Amino acid sequence: ASGRTVSNADEPIGTNYTVEIRVNGSLYAKTIVIVRGDIDCNGVIRSGDYIKVKKHIRKTSVITDPILLVAANVNADSNNAVNSGDYIRIKNIMRNK
Repeated sequence: ASGRTVSNADEPIGTNYTVEIRVNGSLYAKTIVIVRGDIDCNGVIRSGDYIKVKKHIRKTSVITDPILLVAANVNADSNNAVNSGDYIRIKNIMRNK
């Protein structure tokens, strides 16, 4: 995933986006955003994220990007592993549970 800078406040901010805070035009702070569950980096948790986690768990398409691995670890468990708990959590988020 490649980083992205958002300049429109109405646009959703997703995983791997860069947020910059500027004061009088000068860069004050900069960070990379991680939205747990947003593995496709569009700022919204949808079926694409669910599918990516499912494929990662089944080892048919393993997530290797460290930022995306944190985003995929939705339940933020202590072992930092992407597992069925994350898969279920994304499914429940999509169902608004």
